Amino acid sequence: MDQKKPHVVFIPLPAQSHIKCMLKLATLLHHHGLQITFINTHSNHTRLLASAAAHRLRGAPGFQFRSVPDGLPSANSDIGGQEPTETLWQVMTGYLTANFLDSFLEVVAGVETPATCIISDGFMTFARTPLAAEKLGVPIILFWTMAASGFMGYYQAKVLMERGIVPIEEMDEKKTHVVFIPYPAQSHIKCMLKLATLLHHHGLHITFINTHSNHTRLLGSAAAHRLHGAPGFQFRSVPDGLPNSTNPDGQEPSQTLYQVAGYLTTHFLDSFLEVVAGVETPATCIISDGFMTFARTPLAAEKLGVPIILFWTMAACGFMGFYQAKVLFDRGIVPLEDESHLTNGYLDTMVDIAGMKEIRLKDLPEHVLGIHPRKSVFSFVVETAKEADKHSHVIIHTFDVLESGLIEELKSMFPNVYTVGPLQLLLNQIIPETEPKNSNLNGYSLWTEEPECIKWLESKEPNSVVYVNFGSLAVMCLQDLLEFGWGLVNSGHFFLWIIRSDLVDGKPAVFPAELEEVVNERGFIASWCSQEEVLSHRAVGGFLTHGGWGSVIESLSSGVPMVCWPFTGDQRMNCRQMCKDWEVGMEIGRSVKREEVEKVVRALMAGDEGRRMRTKAIKWKKMAETAAGPDGSSVQSVRKLVHEINMVSIYEEKQQNEIFFKENEILAKE
Repeated sequence: MDQKKPHVVFIPLPAQSHIKCMLKLATLLHHHGLQITFINTHSNHTRLLASAAAHRLRGAPGFQFRSVPDGLPSANSDIGGQEPTETLWQVMTGYLTANFLDSFLEVVAGVETPATCIISDGFMTFARTPLAAEKLGVPIILFWTMAASGFMGYYQAKVLMERGIVPIEEMDEKKTHVVFIPYPAQSHIKCMLKLATLLHHHGLHITFINTHSNHTRLLGSAAAHRLHGAPGFQFRSVPDGLPNSTNPDGQEPSQTLYQVAGYLTTHFLDSFLEVVAGVETPATCIISDGFMTFARTPLAAEKLGVPIILFWTMAACGFMGFYQAKVLFDRGIVPLEDESHLTNGYLDTMVDIAGMKEIRLKDLPEHVLGIHPRKSVFSFVVETAKEADKHSHVIIHTFDVLESGLIEELKSMFPNVYTVGPLQLLLNQIIPETEPKNSNLNGYSLWTEEPECIKWLESKEPNSVVYVNFGSLAVMCLQDLLEFGWGLVNSGHFFLWIIRSDLVDGKPAVFPAELEEVVNERGFIASWCSQEEVLSHRAVGGFLTHGGWGSVIESLSSGVPMVCWPFTGDQRMNCRQMCKDWEVGMEIGRSVKREEVEKVVRALMAGDEGRRMRTKAIKWKKMAETAAGPDGSSVQSVRKLVHEINMVSIYEEKQQNEIFFKENEILAKE
């Protein structure tokens, strides 16, 4: 063999059709002047040498046949030229997996001319042929002895597994079991229940754990009614320290949220572990609200020996806003010690946040600045941000194209980021065709929804109604309520206004007689509604909102422009983005004036700016629908999430089994 000619080593899969195809290619390359070594298993080598092709090639200059052991007894090597049965082929591949590499390297070392390239059957990578090439310091080329369509068929194993479609398996006791732990507030619970519903649809077992009071209220919702008792889905609860009387008429105990959080800080872990211990199917994964780490949910996962994934029920901008507590604290910028900073323009200072532009200190959550009345809240936010750094799997309720730059930044911070929004649009894809898309089955609320809202909207013209809702936690003074009321009335537009029973300083709202009379002429007042259904109604042309993320993403999903009056938390960041980046909103100053309300509502509903925002909102709606549509970015992200949950659960189970067996081995030796 010529030392200067390229020397190609062929490694076929030990099966007739593969060997035949590869030998033909080897013959062709030999004709083009390349040196060839064709390596079979012992049994196939013996059989091949009896063929006419091998007889013609054997001994030809620059062509040689070699073989490696296959684990088969010599009696099976040549049964009348018969190919080994499937069982024997399985024996061979099992043997080759363990022994091929060393045998191959030994054979190649005995060949006079050093190999310069390997052509391996694409399926022979199980025998570590790429590692063989690496050890020899030569390139490797994979040869798929099939049609392109055949290769693509096999390639779908990877594609479909990443999308969570395969492997196909029956629901059984071994199915992945995900335990959800939401933060005890309406918007967080609603968002997490939607994701839980989606994952349940993808075949995962779900246990949804609320506090006692929220558990009782949630079971009255349409979504819980549909899921309660469904195979593989169960609701459980832990104590929250609230007396049983805190739940009149579906009212959220907003004034006691910090008290509940304080109670959970001390008692959640033990209560949670007790509840999970009583569940028939062992948990294999926890999805915890990112803010519930204060209740030691990571420690709960550690004690159970299962992975934990943090779900931030907000936009990427909202998460990044809270995350600045850690960043700015490390830089010595927060907490703000000088109260004059609140009024001297200091809050207009720009903050450098990768993936975002023109963000001021005043756009960050007030908790981040350390100006919240409860100083402990600042420490809580800082510690929450620090805890986030410890977790590799993060879920965000957004969609890629909406926050593309920021999502890329998050992916540089966390190895696995899943964008799963808008969740309602994803859920719309799985509602049975027999159910109307706008049915009350969308209801995921803790509050009692009033169907009369939709009946009232039915009597109105398209884009003629302003929908007003400040969320489940915002509280305002009576004067602010009156300013909003007169501003809405004076705008001359119809309005649907959600006024909770605790909206005004935690007490029922009472209008003066003169205002109540004109409100009744132009508006409809309700205590709560199915927001998704209202926003998607043709009559709604604008949304006056507090800017909570649930409201913003639902408005974007419906193509409805907004006026924002941010109250707390991530609402400031959301408002900044909707006004400056997404161009679908206007902001009302914190000090409410009826003249300003009248002006912005008129601009929203009938002005040039409102028309521009509506056009932009409709574009975002279409992009949101694409993200939630077939093979959209959010659909793919959910499939990847399902796959990862299955994989990490299997890995953790394997790790636990190994620990179990090692411990028993030690005990046996003792």
